Amino acid sequence: LHDGYTDGAVFANNPSLVAVAKVKAHFPRWKLAHVRVLSLGTGSFPYNADLQGDENADWGIRQWGPHLLDILTDGSSVNVDMNVRLLLDQGYHRLDPQLPWRISIDNTEALDELLQVAADVDLQGTLDFLENKWSS
Repeated sequence: LHDGYTDGAVFANNPSLVAVAKVKAHFPRWKLAHVRVLSLGTGSFPYNADLQGDENADWGIRQWGPHLLDILTDGSSVNVDMNVRLLLDQGYHRLDPQLPWRISIDNTEALDELLQVAADVDLQGTLDFLENKWSS
């Protein structure tokens, strides 16, 4: 929190759906078939809650607590991605490279590794989207 403001990710970790809603609000006659969204993520890491060898775990707040923020932000982003993909079909593309491990967004010690991830990302799908959908 800074001067009464919070990070946008608290409201919309993936703001693609907000963008589509704004387009429809400002241009109500536009068909969704004419809307294009290129969504740029900061990298994702598949989340898996470790049950510590107990597949029948009956977790309470103490067990879920350390995982809640990641589950809520990742779940929201995945939900938005799925819904925008359903709405726009081929008019939507998300670039969100998979990270080698869960790297917090403020981890400055991981910069070299993040630069390597960025250098290794296959951008062909994104370039194809831009060429075939953005310029037409």
